[in-house]
Amino acid sequence: NLNNKLGTFVKIDNFDETKDTIQSIREKICIYTRFFIHALSDEDILSFMLHLAEITKPHDLFISEFRIIGDEKNTKETSKHFRNFIDPSKFLCSMNDHNFKVRYKITGTGYAKYKDDDALVMRVIGEKM
Repeated sequence: NLNNKLGTFVKIDNFDETKDTIQSIREKICIYTRFFIHALSDEDILSFMLHLAEITKPHDLFISEFRIIGDEKNTKETSKHFRNFIDPSKFLCSMNDHNFKVRYKITGTGYAKYKDDDALVMRVIGEKM
């Protein structure tokens, strides 16, 4: 745990740990993922969204950044591995289906540059309703 006047920060690496940890926090929480969603299969994304819907409370935030369709042929600086290039409109529908209202969204390049890799990404902020 990293605590400061902005809040309490908890790094969780295992979904099994999240429910009790998150539900024990009384204040509004923010779940942040970066380059995580596109590492999941479509089925795993659905499981993740169901899990988020189950563990979060109204007004909690979900913030994410991930590679999207159109980035398939762009230069990659990291080793070859599974990447699920996400359809932004389908992901936004999934957020809505899991009771997250989209408060901010943007797609493009220039947001996640690393060496010669300028990923085409979506950044999104959703608020649990």
